[in-house]
Amino acid sequence: MAESFATRRDKLQRVLVMVQELINLNARGESLDTQLKNQGVSQAEREITLNKLFDGAGPPKKGSSVALDECTEDTVTDRIINILNGAITDGVDWDAEGAST
Repeated sequence: MAESFATRRDKLQRVLVMVQELINLNARGESLDTQLKNQGVSQAEREITLNKLFDGAGPPKKGSSVALDECTEDTVTDRIINILNGAITDGVDWDAEGAST
């Protein structure tokens, strides 16, 4: 079904807002990790806390718990989905393990 330019623009703007939310979430996680580290909280406890923060971030799923397969077309949409999909190589991994530096 064909969409108007305005409808498509509105949907793409929503995606832009959601990507910015993910960027902000990552920044909050980094800040929280630094604060907890400065307070002497163990890495294991920091990872537990950060995993709770990152719980809603990803990876994308098909149905309730099956990870989304890698998209294989060389389109902008496929590349965006793959970047956000931690279930595939080089996708964003929202597991806090090893994130702290």
